[in-house]
Amino acid sequence: MQKRVMFGVWLCSILLFVSCNGNYGYPGKVTFDATGGSQTVSGEECFYSLEITDYNGDGKSSDGLLADESDSLTVTYQWLTIRAKKFDNSLTIIAEPNNTGRKRQLYIAGWVDNSFADIKVVQTK
Repeated sequence: MQKRVMFGVWLCSILLFVSCNGNYGYPGKVTFDATGGSQTVSGEECFYSLEITDYNGDGKSSDGLLADESDSLTVTYQWLTIRAKKFDNSLTIIAEPNNTGRKRQLYIAGWVDNSFADIKVVQTK
């Protein structure tokens, strides 16, 4: 009996740790093939601002939710564009075709509460 209880506790704790996502439900990585395209990803919370950066930290960011009267946020940097409706918990990631002959990657950071949800975007060659 005690072994069953201990097994149940162990199983519940494993499931709890697996279900916890420190990225507010957003995927940690999104991959595109060389043809590009778009993917919509969702999370548990909406973003207050968005930014796209490269490995060196250079990039572009949105002005935030209250910066203007529009109903959406759009950020474009290099070959990547992200679009999100204000107060919505999904965003669309759009990648241009990759004609460089090499793999490339950029990073999306979305401000949620007092932290960030980070998404690595990779495009194959």
